Amino acid sequence: MDADSKKMSRRERERQLRRQEILEAARAVFSARGYEGATLDEVAREAEFAKGTLYSYFDSKADLFAALVEREFEHVTERVKEVLAGESEPVRGVRAVIRVLLEFFESRSDFFRAAMALRDTGQREEVERIRATVKKKVDELGDIIGARLADGIRDGHFKEYDARFLGFLLLGIVHNYSVCAIKHGGDESLVSGADMLCDIYLDGVRILRPDVPEEE
Repeated sequence: MDADSKKMSRRERERQLRRQEILEAARAVFSARGYEGATLDEVAREAEFAKGTLYSYFDSKADLFAALVEREFEHVTERVKEVLAGESEPVRGVRAVIRVLLEFFESRSDFFRAAMALRDTGQREEVERIRATVKKKVDELGDIIGARLADGIRDGHFKEYDARFLGFLLLGIVHNYSVCAIKHGGDESLVSGADMLCDIYLDGVRILRPDVPEEE
């Protein structure tokens, strides 16, 4: 049990556990049914709770979906932190982050199809709610990656561009590749494109020195 869990009362821990169970059920339902096709009734059945229980945690389907999007981004943010903490060499760190992001999008491709379909529903208020949630989490993730790129700039591995911008550029490249592959690709794994994306990104930002071999 972690320190935060120890500080919570038994009732609070139970409530957190129930909330996570609802979110797990919601991911399964949204992935299978899409945003418009999913209902809170179906989520309640999947979670084996009464529908009224869901409303004690989430005000609406949009509220539930936004919480789920936030949780998914929290998962990948923690994974990015882990790989960066375990990799001190900047170029290898970039390669590791790109692979982690592709694995994240691939493992949740059905869920992200549902999120992409939401943009086409015309439900402006709900779309803006999700967009604000995504922006908040992407800002956090971009800052984490940018901080590592700043280290690489300082140490002479990367060109002296704005590190925060380079962090968001990396996210943009991976995101757009993943969206295109999820929407229009075949059965090929997203991760199979990792080396290509790494080369495209690093060829633009890395300082190439003929006397120093590339770190693999």
